[in-house]
Amino acid sequence: MRYILTFLSVFLFSNTFALNSNFLEYSKNTNYAELNIMEGRLQEALFFYDSAFILFQQPLAKDIHNAIICSKKIKDKYRLKKYLDLMTTTKALHPKYYKKAGLSKYLSKEKKQEIKKKYSDKIKNEAYIFIQKLVKQDQAIRTPKNYTANNRHLIKEVDSLTLKEYLNYFGNSFPGEDLVVNYPCAKREDFILLWHWSQSGYDVMLFLEKLVEELKLVNVDFAFLDEQRRGSQFYKSKYALVAQTSTKRVITPINHSQEDITEIDKNRAKIGLDSYDEYVKKVDFFKKNKEFCYETSYYLIFLSY
Repeated sequence: MRYILTFLSVFLFSNTFALNSNFLEYSKNTNYAELNIMEGRLQEALFFYDSAFILFQQPLAKDIHNAIICSKKIKDKYRLKKYLDLMTTTKALHPKYYKKAGLSKYLSKEKKQEIKKKYSDKIKNEAYIFIQKLVKQDQAIRTPKNYTANNRHLIKEVDSLTLKEYLNYFGNSFPGEDLVVNYPCAKREDFILLWHWSQSGYDVMLFLEKLVEELKLVNVDFAFLDEQRRGSQFYKSKYALVAQTSTKRVITPINHSQEDITEIDKNRAKIGLDSYDEYVKKVDFFKKNKEFCYETSYYLIFLSY
C-alpha cells in the first residue's frame, strides 16, 4: 500500500508540473556560457556561470566544472578558488576527479583530506549502497538468454520490482548529485535504472521532471529518457538528440525540414535545452575540447546496414 500512495503522490505532482522560471533562467545562462566558451570568450562565459549559480545553492556539477576550467585557463585565481569551494562543498566527487582535471595543485592538504572523507562517507551511505544494490539486480537479469522472446518478461518483472523499491525508498525526496554523481561529466549512478525503466514502458517522467527542475538530473539526459519511453526513432525525434548517422564509417547528417526544426526547438526550449542549431555546433566543438563537460554521446548513431 505504501508504494501505491507514493506513486500516486508523484503522479499528482507531475500533473501540475511546470518548469519554474529559475530553472529556465539557469539553463539560459549556462547556454550562453557554453556559446562564449566556443568563441574563446572565457571571461564572458564566467559572467554567465556566475549569473546561473546565484539561482541555485547546488548548481550542476558539469557547469561548476566548466567554470573551474575557464577560471584555470584565464588564470583567475579568485574565481578558481570560489568554484573549487563550490564543487567540494556541494558534491562528493571521487578524489581522482581533481587529479584527472589537473586541479590537485590548487587544493591544500586539508582540502584533499576533506574530499577523500566526503567521498568515503558517501559510498558508505545507506542510500548509496541501496542504489548500488538495485543496479546489481538490474544488471544480473540482463543476460543474452533473458533477452530472448520467451524470457523478456523476466527483465520487465525485475524492472517493475526495482522501480517500486526505488520509489518506496526515496518517496518524493529523490537523490541529488551529491549522492549519485562521482565525476562531473559522467552519468548518475542510477542512470542505468532510469534508462531501463524508460525502455520497459514505465512512466518515469512522473518523477524525472522534478529531478530536472531541482538540478538533480541534466536536461539532455531527461530528453534521452523521454525518447526511450516513447520509443522514438532518431529520424522522428522530439528533441533531435541524434544529428548524424554512421554507416560503414560514412557520416551522414540527418536532414530536418524547417517546420520540423521549429517544432524541435519548441520542445527543446520547454526543458531548457539549447536550440538544435546551437546543439549541433556545440557537439562539434566539445568533441574536440574534452576538458569541458558537454553531452555528446547522443549525437551519433551507428547503423549496421
